Amino acid sequence: MASPSLRSRGIGNRLARWFEGPVRVHPAPVFLLGHPKSGTTAIAALLSRATGSPVTHDLFQTHAIPRQEAADLIMGRTEVGDFVRRHPRAFADPLQKCPKLTFAFDALRAHFPAARFALIARDPRDTIRSFLFRRGLPGDAGQLDRPLALLPETLRDDHYVARLAERWNLAADVALRNQDGVVLIRYEDFVRDKVGEIARLAVRLGLDAPCDITPWLDRPFKPFSAVDGDWEAFFGRSNLDRIEQVCGARVQALGYQASARVGVT
Repeated sequence: MASPSLRSRGIGNRLARWFEGPVRVHPAPVFLLGHPKSGTTAIAALLSRATGSPVTHDLFQTHAIPRQEAADLIMGRTEVGDFVRRHPRAFADPLQKCPKLTFAFDALRAHFPAARFALIARDPRDTIRSFLFRRGLPGDAGQLDRPLALLPETLRDDHYVARLAERWNLAADVALRNQDGVVLIRYEDFVRDKVGEIARLAVRLGLDAPCDITPWLDRPFKPFSAVDGDWEAFFGRSNLDRIEQVCGARVQALGYQASARVGVT
């Protein structure tokens, strides 16, 4: 018999908990963070398979939490403790993959002192390209017809590509400024060695990972959202320069190529 899909298995786990009575918030969850379109879904899904532990994917969507409640949490207008008390089932699983929670890291860590954290990083030029492509938006526009609703409010640049680059910086800083408490995994390293990187990630998070994940390595965990061609072909030179100027220091700190220009490092 074929194994159930991750979606059906997750739904089954949640339905089972509804009939078990009062839910228990996990006291020491593992939070898997990162900018949207950094590969968080694939890494979380394979870590769940490797450890045999259930994972909640994007708790705001999974538990149908109103957008304003999510925004209030991320922006610090709602305390994490109050949010958790209102939505305990959202925090019942031992693995929590939710990119939006990246921007509430400090408050999240304060409320869950026993939690462990990992951040998935991906080159900002690939991350932003994937983010825009998935939404059917261009990378080379001067401006969009309607502005993107991006959190947090500290993003000040009016240009949509520069704002996405600023948001990528905020996510990268969670790992770069908290190296003693956040495990960093680069998506590019994961793609080159999925089995090895998941095994190493589990060890660094203090998790047992006895299960074979090889049957799941090439599973498409989300709809295809990449594009072919080089970065300049998608962004144009002006917008690509914006990303490289805004993200330059973090790009180098994470070991990525600083500039797409030939001969420039």
